[in-house]
Amino acid sequence: MKKLERPFLLKNVIKNYEWGQKGEKAFIPNFLGTKATKNVPYAELWMGAHPNGPSKIKLENQWIELGEAIAKYPKEILGNSKKELPFLLKILSAEKVLSIQVHPNKKQAEKLHENDPKNYPDVNQKNEIAIALTNFLAIVGFKYKKEFFRVFERYPAFREFIGKEKIEKAKKASNFCQIILAELIRKSKDEKFLSETIEKIALQIKKEKKIEEGKIFLQLKKEYKLDVGPLFFLLMNLIRLKPGETVFLPSGILHAYIRGTIVECMSNSDNTIRAGLTPKFKDVENLKKIVSYKDLELKILEKNSSFYCADFSIAKIKLKKDEKIRQENDSLRMLLITKGELFIEWGNRKRLFKKSQAILIPAILGKFTILANTECDFFEVK
Repeated sequence: MKKLERPFLLKNVIKNYEWGQKGEKAFIPNFLGTKATKNVPYAELWMGAHPNGPSKIKLENQWIELGEAIAKYPKEILGNSKKELPFLLKILSAEKVLSIQVHPNKKQAEKLHENDPKNYPDVNQKNEIAIALTNFLAIVGFKYKKEFFRVFERYPAFREFIGKEKIEKAKKASNFCQIILAELIRKSKDEKFLSETIEKIALQIKKEKKIEEGKIFLQLKKEYKLDVGPLFFLLMNLIRLKPGETVFLPSGILHAYIRGTIVECMSNSDNTIRAGLTPKFKDVENLKKIVSYKDLELKILEKNSSFYCADFSIAKIKLKKDEKIRQENDSLRMLLITKGELFIEWGNRKRLFKKSQAILIPAILGKFTILANTECDFFEVK
């Protein structure tokens, strides 16, 4: 199928969620070399075939959705026995905090979609990897047990909100997170008690030395009225990624992104169960079932390393000018160029691609060469 034996430039979708970056310094329009529209948030750039934001490729002089192209030519584009693109690649750029959320595994996703297709639009699991393009701040997973209970010692109002007896019971249990989480969600239905508790903690923080955690708590309190999210925040791990550093978020890990820009690769899913810091639908009953309560060993991966999971692999590759990589292809690959220019050569042909461009290399292409026209950096997903 000659018409598919070449690399394809992807035309991608920008998502303007309200938490995205705005103005002249917004990352996504600067990355794309376009002018930001005034007061428009630039939150995410999607590269993939998800129906909520499908990329397009030019096939026979017509731009068509990637999912449509895959449906027509699954073997030629994907290779092997796959029938749909298993991953979604994004640039995510946050100016405000995202909702505290968790994603289901495959079995959970199938059940959620069957029972509530409006809020859970597909049947796929959702593993994620976040690779920082700028300094990036996030909360990921619950604190280890000792640090977890130290929060209640530090903030008496929080201890009073949960209740001393419930805290002592949880201390003796292996499922201590589950006990506290259930009580936190139950008590948060009393909006007056919730508001008073958050206000007392805020007053305490203002009197103390302004550590980063305290500043973020005050920011969350200001942005989200009558929301349990600031209390969740105190029980979770605050992590800081420098450019190039990476963290993996498997299904079941509670998390929220606070500030900065990442390349994010995930399973091809838009299933999200929200816990707080959002006006959107919060599914607290399913949240309690799906959140992982195990101690999380946070692994921040080294720069320029590769990462593999069940649905995809991703690597950041740096090439010097005129350096080349020869590839033999039997499955789809996607490239995202973050610096410089490169040629893709195949047969007796070649094509130049530049910073900000995303490229789909179909399985049928077979052998090809990546040649750096300048010093260049790019991500490769397969």
